[in-house]
Amino acid sequence: MISLRKKSFFMTGSLLVAVWLLVAQVIGNTILLVPCLVCFMALVVWASVNKMLIPVLMFFLPWAPLIKITPGTMSVYTVALLLTLMICVVLWGRNINAIHVVPALLLMATALIVKLVYGYSISNDFIVFFVFLFTLPFLSGENGKKYGFYDLTVFFSVGIVLAALSAQQLNMFPTISRFIEVLTLRDEIRLSGYYGDPNFYSAHITAAIAGIMILVLKEKHFKKRLFLLSILVLLTYSGFISVSKSFAIVTVCMLLFWIMELLFQKEKFSAKVMLFLTVIIGVLFILFSTVFSDLLDMMLNRFFASGTNMSSLTTGRIEIWKSYLDKLSDNPLLLLFGIGYTNDLVNGRAAHNSLIQCVYQLGLSGTVMILAWFMCFSSTMLGQKKLNFSHLMQTAILIVGSIGPWFALDMMFFDEFFLVTFFVLVGIRYITDSEDCTSRDNIKNPIDGKFY
Repeated sequence: MISLRKKSFFMTGSLLVAVWLLVAQVIGNTILLVPCLVCFMALVVWASVNKMLIPVLMFFLPWAPLIKITPGTMSVYTVALLLTLMICVVLWGRNINAIHVVPALLLMATALIVKLVYGYSISNDFIVFFVFLFTLPFLSGENGKKYGFYDLTVFFSVGIVLAALSAQQLNMFPTISRFIEVLTLRDEIRLSGYYGDPNFYSAHITAAIAGIMILVLKEKHFKKRLFLLSILVLLTYSGFISVSKSFAIVTVCMLLFWIMELLFQKEKFSAKVMLFLTVIIGVLFILFSTVFSDLLDMMLNRFFASGTNMSSLTTGRIEIWKSYLDKLSDNPLLLLFGIGYTNDLVNGRAAHNSLIQCVYQLGLSGTVMILAWFMCFSSTMLGQKKLNFSHLMQTAILIVGSIGPWFALDMMFFDEFFLVTFFVLVGIRYITDSEDCTSRDNIKNPIDGKFY
C-alpha cells in the first residue's frame, strides 16, 4: 500500500510539474518558470531518496530539451540527473558491488591519454559520460524495491505521449515554438515533440512500445491489458507523426516477434485468440482511421521515394558509415584507441551508428572496456537471473525496440545511452521473474494436489 501511494505521488507530482512547465513556457514568464525548475529539482531529489528516481527520470526524458530557461543552454534535467546520481552513490553505494569501477577507470585513463596526445580539451560531455559510468550501477539498489517494469514503462510512456501531443498542439505559440522543430520535406510534415530530431524522438517511442508489448503478453488482468493497449495506440500515433522510416521498420519487426511469441506462449487458446483479434482490430484501425490515414500516406511516400537504392533508403547513411570505416581503416592508432570521447566528426557528419561511433570515439580497446562495464552492470542488475530459450522472443522485442534504433543514431553523447540501458535490464529482469512465477504456479503440491 505504501509503495502504491509513492507511485501515485510521484506520477501526480510529475504531471503537475509538466503542466506547470508548459504554462510557464507558453507564457514565457521567467518568474513562473524558475520556481517550476526548482520544484522539478526537488521532485527528482525526493525520488532518489525514495528509490523512485528512474521512473521520474524516464517520465521527463522526452521533456528534457524544454526543462531550461532559454534554448541553447544546458538542460536542468542533466543537472538534476548528475546531482541525484551522486545522492544515490552516498545513500546506496555501500551495498552495491563496485566491480564496474575497474573498466570505467581504465577507459577514463585511456581517453585522457588520447586527449592529451591529440591536444583535445575536456568537455562537459566527457565529464557527464564518465560520471554515468562510475555512478549508474549504484542505482541498481532501487531496482525492484519500490517499482517494477510495469511502473517504469507506464511512467516512460505517459511522459512520451504527453510531450508529443502537447508539442503538437502548442506549436502555435512563439514562446514555446522555440523549443519545437517541425521538419517539412515536400508534402511531409515531421514532428518530434520537444526533442528536435524525429529519429531520436521515435527511438523513445519504440522503446516504450517494446515494454508495452511485453507487458501485454504477461498481464492477466483485463483492465490492465485494456489500459496498456490504449497507451499502445497513443504511442503508435506519437510515432507516426514523426514520419520516421526507422520507427516503421523497428515497429514492424517488433510486431512480428510479438505475434511469434503469442503463438507459442503457454496460455489458453481462447485468451490467445482474444488478444490476437484485439491486435488485428488495432492494426485495421490504424490502417483505415482518418486519424492515421494522412500520416500513413506520408510514411509510405518516404519509403516509395527511396526506391530500391540502399543509400536513399537509409537517407545517405551508407556513405556516412563508409567514410567513418575508411577513416578507421586508414589509421591503426585511431582504430585501436579512438579520439578520446571528443566531439570531432568525419567530414562534419555524425556517424549515425552507435557502434561505429563507439569505435571511433574510444577505439577497439575502449569498446572492449565498455562491454566489460556493461557485463559488470548487467551482473549487478540481474543478480542470479539467467535468460533461456523461452525468453528469446520477448528479449528480442525489448532489444529491437530499445537498442535497434541506435544503429542509425549516435547515442553516446546522450543520456539515453545509459537510461535506456537501465530500462532494458529492468525489462530483462521482469521477463525472467515472470517466467519463474509462471513455472511455480504450474507446480502441484504432491500432498494435496493444489497449486501453490
